[in-house]
Amino acid sequence: MLFNYSKWGDMMLKSVFGKVGIPTFLGLSLMITSVPSALAVDAVQPYTVNQMPIGGGGFVTGMIVHPTTQDIVYMRTDVGGAFRLDTTGGTDKWVQMFDWEQDKENLYGVESIAIDPKDPNVVYTALGRDMAVEPLVPGAIVPPSGIYKSTSKGQLGSWNLMNINAAYNNTTNLGADQSLSMGGNYEYRWAGERLAIDPGADIAYFGSRRDGLWKKPVGSNEWRRVDATVFPAVGGSYTKANGTSDAVGITFVLFDRKNEAAGVRTQTIYVGVFEDGSPGNGGVWRSIDGGDHFQLLTGHALSGTYHRPIRAAVDPVNHNLYVTYAGKMDYATGIPQYKGGVERFDGTTWTDITPKECDFTYNSEGAFSYSGVSVDPSDPTGNTVMVAREDRNNNSMFFRSTSQGNPGSCTSNTSWMKIDNSNTIKTPVSWWPPSFWGAEISSLAIDPFHQTSGRSSRVWYTAFNGVWRTDNITALPAASTSWTAIELGHEEVSFHALKSTPGERQPGQYRGLLSGAADKGGFWHDTQNIAMSASNFPKFRFSEQDTLSIDFYEANPNLAVRVTEKRNANVGNFFYSTTNGNGIDSIAAWGNPVVTGLPADFRGGRVAMSQTDPNTIVWVPSNEPAQDGTPTNYNAKYTANGGTTWNDVTFKQGSTTVYPRVVVSEWDRMKQPLAADRVNGKFYYYEPGVAGNPGTFYRSTDNGVTFLSTPATNLTTHASGVFSVKAVPNSNGEVWMSLDEGGLLYSTNAGYSFTKLNTVKEAYLFSFGKGTTSSTSALYLYGVLNDGSDTKGIFRSDDNGLHWTQIHDKLIGRATVLEGDRNQDQVYVGLGGRGIIALKKP
Repeated sequence: MLFNYSKWGDMMLKSVFGKVGIPTFLGLSLMITSVPSALAVDAVQPYTVNQMPIGGGGFVTGMIVHPTTQDIVYMRTDVGGAFRLDTTGGTDKWVQMFDWEQDKENLYGVESIAIDPKDPNVVYTALGRDMAVEPLVPGAIVPPSGIYKSTSKGQLGSWNLMNINAAYNNTTNLGADQSLSMGGNYEYRWAGERLAIDPGADIAYFGSRRDGLWKKPVGSNEWRRVDATVFPAVGGSYTKANGTSDAVGITFVLFDRKNEAAGVRTQTIYVGVFEDGSPGNGGVWRSIDGGDHFQLLTGHALSGTYHRPIRAAVDPVNHNLYVTYAGKMDYATGIPQYKGGVERFDGTTWTDITPKECDFTYNSEGAFSYSGVSVDPSDPTGNTVMVAREDRNNNSMFFRSTSQGNPGSCTSNTSWMKIDNSNTIKTPVSWWPPSFWGAEISSLAIDPFHQTSGRSSRVWYTAFNGVWRTDNITALPAASTSWTAIELGHEEVSFHALKSTPGERQPGQYRGLLSGAADKGGFWHDTQNIAMSASNFPKFRFSEQDTLSIDFYEANPNLAVRVTEKRNANVGNFFYSTTNGNGIDSIAAWGNPVVTGLPADFRGGRVAMSQTDPNTIVWVPSNEPAQDGTPTNYNAKYTANGGTTWNDVTFKQGSTTVYPRVVVSEWDRMKQPLAADRVNGKFYYYEPGVAGNPGTFYRSTDNGVTFLSTPATNLTTHASGVFSVKAVPNSNGEVWMSLDEGGLLYSTNAGYSFTKLNTVKEAYLFSFGKGTTSSTSALYLYGVLNDGSDTKGIFRSDDNGLHWTQIHDKLIGRATVLEGDRNQDQVYVGLGGRGIIALKKP
């Protein structure tokens, strides 16, 4: 039942409000602070869900092509789930196979994927982005992970969690639900498929990062650890330049089927085990009795790197095993400790077949590691093989051999043909630079069903930003092959910030949505064209690695600012746009970074622009320690001249100068402590309390020079540390705060006092958007209402939170930012690794 204003209005004003300010952003004359819970949800109106077109932008760590059924192709990513190729209508596009909600967002990190050669409908996935902290302690939070199976090609809703048998685990690293700890977003996530299904029998294996080899026996739906007497190897970790390490363990499981009868388990099985330091049990293990026993293979032709196998492939004719290996740098000297390479194993002897190059040089990370490897199943001689050389400086390349990879000499690669970025490169994603081709190649797959003159002509490869394909790999010379990015439907960018700017840039065309992205800088989005089409991809991307925060000037939204961070270099920049962040490229849109005179590691954080003077700006840095652990401890800064010079902000509690420090790293996207009043020129800042103590709210009335604490109470931040401060458009002195389980609060006196909204139980994210009139705003909430149902969803209110309409009930992935559209009835959800979802009123 809708609220009866005439019946309740005067009574509530007299009995509840007293002298508390009344919110005005909806133009209402009352605001209810104590509402019966039954009034919380008044309607359900599902908004239309659209995945906004951006175009890839995330690491595709592996791909698998079904060997017996055409056009069944799967790819996996480190943070964005797994996708299946859809060729319906003659247009190749990717279909997301997961719809996990936020409490299972860790399952969007895919450790491995496997197909069943016996049944094209069956697909397995090993899921888990982040590993549990080791060793586990009682009560430790273990990120959801596990091995899942689908019998309908990974259709949404078709995935079932397989059991891990506790009686066979022999390890202390399993969670309370007996789930194996995965590392889909950890180092060497680009290694081979750790998950494999026997082509002959109902058997599967999984090689874990730190818990050894696991097996699913015939007729069972549960996984048991292979006994250490059969397979003793566990593998080691990779130590990074900053001294931290990630477990790598087993890197691939591979079956080599020979003359076994149908239904009989495959006798030859290969398992790759990674060791970073001393060889130990690192290398390639083999079983020739169907997994009853395994033995570490010796006699390698490569020295140094043989204990760092990455991927492998076996040809079905000669049964040659091809293995790629990672190189290693000595970080202290900058000299390779050993280089990567490629070996061939004929069942008895190892041969070094690493392609020889006269111009061989090393990068800073992998010393030219080799990654992807694939054989051509259509070659009746079994002699065609391709390998990929992986390089983090965009100098990756392929080599193709039709004679088993015999290397030749430096000056005459008689076997290997080099395929590099001199080829024709095409991409429908206009913001992709040429350097995206060959950037950190992970996997390589020769497709057996698309042939020219009896040989496979189609080859896929996956890399740091997406998927590429050629349909003329057999062309001669090799440089004449052409490669196209296949990206429609693959959305994987992670977002830090979204800002919808009001008004029209020209008649009939709204100003854009500005986004701050991880790794890709950010984009200007045309919010009137959001259908999934290549023509709607952004035309350019913002410069810099990460854009952490954005703000603009309400009176002229063409004026905008953003702050950035180059994560790996621990430096940041400040940008000022006079074109609404739009243009033919990032330089036209944002210019070069403003020379601020600040230290190089003053970076990231949050930024806010005064709404009475667009040259007055406050910047709160991230103060996150550098990657090597070096702390940073900078004061917030303000500028009165558009960023040319900056001065320290002074914070005071009474007459005492204080130094609040809210660490807001690039991954603390749901911490938003800074905001500018959208009318009067004030700035607001919230410092959360420690250990459950109330936080402190500050405001500045002197253009950011000084922030004074207010007497506001009831500001207790939840242990999650999630909170957000936002001011209401077109409303003088009205500021709101979300405090996670602390709910949603509002102030109409510029933060002097706050009142908790009793219709909201938990508030994770909120935003304001186009209202029912030109002078009011809609309130959007991602949270839980206080109606007794504990329903989590996205809601809209047009009366300051008195009544709510549920507009979305299942938010997939991890929501990191919520932004209402200022021009239309639409709201945007920025996701961690799933792009942007637009919810539009039908």
